Amino acid sequence: MKQPSGDSLPKDARRLLAALALPETWAFIDPTDEESVLIHKRRSGISVGAGRFARPVAEALVRQDLARWQQPSSGRMSLLPTEAGQAHLRRAAAPDASMAFFHQHRETSVASVETETGASRVRIDADESP
Repeated sequence: MKQPSGDSLPKDARRLLAALALPETWAFIDPTDEESVLIHKRRSGISVGAGRFARPVAEALVRQDLARWQQPSSGRMSLLPTEAGQAHLRRAAAPDASMAFFHQHRETSVASVETETGASRVRIDADESP
């Protein structure tokens, strides 16, 4: 993931935030090392390890309101991205720096559209109806 201009988020924090944004992925404090955060991902109904980060990296995301600790009714505290964290990732994924604000606030996707000259790939606003 490229670093948007003006983004002061360290590389490890950007990587952790991107990992947390993946479907069925979460982080929790390593029960054997409180200075580490483990990433787990559900695959075919089974939870598998998907990475390890230093706990200060997770706490930096929490301080910047890009992630939050959540205590489910049963189980251990999990680290999840906040809406601000998800917006941060959308802004970072903008194909053009001039479009970063648009991508931060809108859900976009790439689609193939038939034109007179053949198929063309375009970016569409998923919130806008045709």
